[in-house]
Amino acid sequence: MKNVVATFATLCLLALVSVQTAFGEMLPPEEGAVPLGTFTAGVGAEDVAPNLKFAHPSNKFGVTDNATATIAVTAWMVSSGETAYTLDVNTAEFYMPCGWAKKLALTSMMDMFAQAAIRTGAELGYTYCGVDCGNNITNVYYASCVKRENGQECPSLVAAPGSDYSMNAYDVCCASGVPLITLLYTVCSADECSGDFEPTC
Repeated sequence: MKNVVATFATLCLLALVSVQTAFGEMLPPEEGAVPLGTFTAGVGAEDVAPNLKFAHPSNKFGVTDNATATIAVTAWMVSSGETAYTLDVNTAEFYMPCGWAKKLALTSMMDMFAQAAIRTGAELGYTYCGVDCGNNITNVYYASCVKRENGQECPSLVAAPGSDYSMNAYDVCCASGVPLITLLYTVCSADECSGDFEPTC
C-alpha cells in the first residue's frame, strides 16, 4: 500500500511539473484558475504603425501570417467560468522594421498584445464572441514591472522577478462578424518598480 501511495504522489508531482512547463510557468491570474492552453498571438503591422499598414496580409481575426510582433499567451478558466489570459512578456519578439517597439509606451504595448491575445483566443474558441456588445468581458493579465532592453536591432522585454500582475478588461463583440475589442478599464498593481524596470500600467 505504501508503494502505491508513493507512486501516486510521484505521478501527481510529475503531472504538476509538466503542467507548469507546458504553460510557460505563468502564474494563474487568480487562485484556482485552470490552465486551458497556450498559443502565440501575432500583432499585425497595421496595429502598430499606419505606414506599415500594407506590409503583411491579415486574416479575418486580424492575426497576420507574418506578424510584426508575437507573444506567448496562456488561456485560463477562472472562477466566474470565463476565460482570462496571461501574457508572457519574456517571450515577446519583434521583427524588422521594429523601431516603433523601442519607443512605444509599455502601457500601449501591453494593450496591443492583450488585444492580439483576445483576437487569437476568439479564433481558437477560448473566448466567446457574441453579438451582444457590452456583455462579454475578457480580462488580460501581464507583468506590472518590465524592462525593455534596446539593442542595435529589435528590443526584448524582461519581466521583473516576482512581478505582480496588472490587468486590462475588454468588451469583446462580434456584431460585425469580426471581434470588436474595446478597453473598458485597467487595474494596476500596487507594486513599485525599481532599477531599470518600468511600470506597464
